[in-house]
Amino acid sequence: MRVTDRSPEAEAKRKAANDKHHGRMREESAKKKGVAEQEMATPAQLKYLVSGSRSRR
Repeated sequence: MRVTDRSPEAEAKRKAANDKHHGRMREESAKKKGVAEQEMATPAQLKYLVSGSRSRR
């Protein structure tokens, strides 16, 4: 059986560790999302989207 310590001190320590780990992941995700939003489509991508839209249906 696994016992979990739910004291305020243990919860604060667990939350801090969780925020540290997931905070890094959130920052990396935000950076990637920011870059993706700023990239322009290339002429080849635009050509593909325009010419291939009817044939993909």
